[in-house]
Amino acid sequence: MDGDPLAELLARYREHGDLLALLKEAQATFGGLSPDLLGVIAKALDRGVGDLYGTVSFYSFLARAPLGRHTLRLCQSVPCRLGHGDALRAAVERALKLKPGETTPDGRFTLQVTGCLGACGQSPAMIVDEQRFASLDEANVGALLAQFD
Repeated sequence: MDGDPLAELLARYREHGDLLALLKEAQATFGGLSPDLLGVIAKALDRGVGDLYGTVSFYSFLARAPLGRHTLRLCQSVPCRLGHGDALRAAVERALKLKPGETTPDGRFTLQVTGCLGACGQSPAMIVDEQRFASLDEANVGALLAQFD
């Protein structure tokens, strides 16, 4: 390969044909899926940019804006909301001083809300980066967030 990260991602996509994997890797490599980046990818794949925007907007783990070093995904499914998920969300918002979709000014955290995380029996749940935390409450939010640089 020529050392161009996007060219390498596109080569892997052409070999395996996994658009989600391509978009996830591009997001991780470039810090988000900006309109310019999506335009370049769409052109390279001979696809409409609207097609890619549709995919990015459908999946909560894909973001058009730059993400923080750590992405918090709070479950908003019915079991989590019934299991005090709204109180957990409020505690996280207070602790980080941000709302869903925002990133802390220091670039440390991005807060997102999402559908089911598969921890319905241990609600409420949250994913930080790729690690799932369950049976959370307001009292342990600060300690949990302190684990991440």
